[in-house]
Amino acid sequence: MLPLAYGLADDKNRGRAQSYLWNQIVYHNNSHLTTGILATKHLLPLLSRNGNLDLAYDIATKTDFRVGAI
Repeated sequence: MLPLAYGLADDKNRGRAQSYLWNQIVYHNNSHLTTGILATKHLLPLLSRNGNLDLAYDIATKTDFRVGAI
């Protein structure tokens, strides 16, 4: 996620990395925040910039938590 946030992902891999990130958030984490302290501040702006406003909003408004998230 950080290579996307810092603009380090090249054009060839950017789309794949964005798709992987979206799939991890939606399908594996049920749209729960599972980032660490360094990546958390970058996640919502990154999703918003890439056209995933609905997912960013869903993450920001979660009122429950995921047990066992690492």
